[in-house]
Amino acid sequence: MAGLAAALAAAGSGLEVVLVDQGEEPGGALRAETRDVRGPDGVEVPGFRLVADLAARAREHASITVLTASTALGWYEGGALPVDTPDGLLVLRPGRLLVATGDYDVPMPFPGNDIPGVMMAGPVQRLINVDHVRPGERAVVVAAEPYGYGLAEQLHAVGVTLAAVVDPRPEREIPAGAFPAALAAARVPYLPGHAVREATGHRGVRRLVVAPLAGGSVVRLACDTVVVAAGRRPAEELLLQRLYHGDVTLDVTRDEADGPYSLPGGVAVAGGAAGTTRTPPAALAHGAEAGRRLSRWKPGSDLPLTPLSPGAAGRPSPSGGTSD
Repeated sequence: MAGLAAALAAAGSGLEVVLVDQGEEPGGALRAETRDVRGPDGVEVPGFRLVADLAARAREHASITVLTASTALGWYEGGALPVDTPDGLLVLRPGRLLVATGDYDVPMPFPGNDIPGVMMAGPVQRLINVDHVRPGERAVVVAAEPYGYGLAEQLHAVGVTLAAVVDPRPEREIPAGAFPAALAAARVPYLPGHAVREATGHRGVRRLVVAPLAGGSVVRLACDTVVVAAGRRPAEELLLQRLYHGDVTLDVTRDEADGPYSLPGGVAVAGGAAGTTRTPPAALAHGAEAGRRLSRWKPGSDLPLTPLSPGAAGRPSPSGGTSD
């Protein structure tokens, strides 16, 4: 989503843009969002409709080339960016680079978390809202983050029975009103301040065992699905590849648009990849500003990058398409 906003802003400022997206359609996690999201025009529409509109605008823009089902494999010396596309390997040499790779779920460690049926929130949201497949019949949602509550509502809406919603945070840390009124009205069991002890089952999960943080008896919840919303982390692999070679530096005290990264000229990071945006409107604004910022950058040299290994700079570099 931030990448789409950045591409449109950069193209609108006169740059030629290549947009690379792993998905069959561009847009990232917002493609699976059915709740209303405020768009750039201030109007609230379901998230998947907003991102579909942005994707259509990108495809129709004369200055944007959209590569879907494509993966950027690395960021190499000389600015080479090999992309695995359905038509084969394409090596881009962009004059500017914006990383908007989003973020992804982090697992919650507990015994049995690798049993089939124990799933993370992002894939479950995609299953029900993009693929229209219910992950199971009876689910426990472990909501260590606020978005877990929203996903519990979506599961309930598509007919999945909720055995319970469990929040493993201390009750004093859980905001008042966190548990959705619709789930309370449906008498969905709610267990705030309960830690996950283990998941059990042989070929698939059959039970989740939780216990109160304050002490007390364990609770055994029969289920065939456990959905874990334990937090998200930036998909920062492209940046980390250069971090270890000195082109990108890390300073966790930074509080800037690029998150904790100090980047070379002509490089920007936007949205979840920066770790600084938590809502769709913020990601849209962040992406658009990053695209405009890149368009204002005047290259003195093309993405100064050190070799990935001793002597690598002297090797022939692959050639291919260019983007700006």
